[in-house]
Amino acid sequence: MAEQTALGFAIEALRKKDLFESETRTLLTERGFLAADVDPAIQRLRSQGVLNDMRLASRLANNLANDKRWGDGRIRAQLNERGADPQTIEQVVTELAPEPERAQSALYKAHKTSPASAARYLAARGFDEYVVQEALERLIEAVSGTFTD
Repeated sequence: MAEQTALGFAIEALRKKDLFESETRTLLTERGFLAADVDPAIQRLRSQGVLNDMRLASRLANNLANDKRWGDGRIRAQLNERGADPQTIEQVVTELAPEPERAQSALYKAHKTSPASAARYLAARGFDEYVVQEALERLIEAVSGTFTD
């Protein structure tokens, strides 16, 4: 059996899961490939559009914001943990829908009407404190508006 190349190993790994460049580099290094083999493999994957940190970060941020209903703080932390660079993280987070709108939507979708449970729900999802406060004020207005007839 022929020894696998760094490029071949990276392609196999990327078929199973989308990876950031840093994750791919770490995977290859941990597998025992030398930098002299890893660097050209990474360059080739990048030039062919297989590795595209901006595209991956954008897709992940959108999924986390819309599907998991996470706030900017938790999205930033997850992208950082995965290995996205800080500039990419900030760019994709700023391209998301405004955090206050997402917080309101998250409360609506989760059927949260108690201010205490709403605050815990949003805080656990990484929404900024001011966004939680604003969402609670809107929630209280909406709930109190239903009893003013």
